[in-house]
Amino acid sequence: MNAPEHFRGALRAAGLDYAGPIMADGKLHRFRVEGDHNRNAWCVFHSGPTTAGAFGCWKRDIDETWCDRKQHWSQAEWEQIRATGRKRNANANKLKRSGTLRRVKLRHGFLTAPSR
Repeated sequence: MNAPEHFRGALRAAGLDYAGPIMADGKLHRFRVEGDHNRNAWCVFHSGPTTAGAFGCWKRDIDETWCDRKQHWSQAEWEQIRATGRKRNANANKLKRSGTLRRVKLRHGFLTAPSR
């Protein structure tokens, strides 16, 4: 089983039966759970070096995070992951200082979004 299918299994375990595609683009995707009339559920899936995601349903009050714990990284791979994270953080800080990005308060933390 690949990572998107593990993620789909976590959705099902939480009571969200979704047969559509799992998009690994890091963007929020809303979808309709089997039996619902509206797109009340959502998911975000990242396929980067550390496969992770989040999902939930506003109707059912579900809000969960997920990561693929089956991944095993060598020391060199961990260093590459950390270096990529440091580079992303440096770029985000640079954009924040220039006023291009702003922080948006969410229920469980902050989201960096483009300035209006």
